[in-house]
Amino acid sequence: GATQTPIRVFQPFFVDLNLPVALTRGDEVTVPVVVYNYLDTPQTVELTLAGAEWFELLDEAGPVQQVELAAREVRSVGYRIRAAKIGHFELEVSARGSGVGDAVKRPIQVVSDGTPVELVVNGTLQQTADVPCVVPPEAIEGSATAVLKIYPSSFSHVIEGLDAIFQRPNGCFEQTSSTT
Repeated sequence: GATQTPIRVFQPFFVDLNLPVALTRGDEVTVPVVVYNYLDTPQTVELTLAGAEWFELLDEAGPVQQVELAAREVRSVGYRIRAAKIGHFELEVSARGSGVGDAVKRPIQVVSDGTPVELVVNGTLQQTADVPCVVPPEAIEGSATAVLKIYPSSFSHVIEGLDAIFQRPNGCFEQTSSTT
């Protein structure tokens, strides 16, 4: 035998972050943290922003804030931060009420605020190759990256270019046209 029954999946208390796609080093932003209380009882919620080396907290109140939520209320609270380091990081916020709790961790990228400098070296590997790569002392800490691509033939390089051209269209006509 078999049966099909709908299952209602719902979390009556949770917290969520609304992060930008990326930040630039030095950006000062207010990150909205939204607390959802769909419970039938009011909650005194303690929000905690987990500290990390990649940002500075600019709020005088500190990483812990209290929020009073009525029954079935949704409220947004902001944390003001300054991005201090570049790279791929995570931002974590936890919320605790009376008998309920939730936490959320979201990825965020902090990009460099400097001028990009690229060095491209092409050639063939008929013999041993030595390619010096010097990072100037004034370079932004953590911003230097190196990519090494070795193709077995010229045809492999062409195939990589074709992969970039042939991609699934998305967005409006202008976006699709510019991608193509």
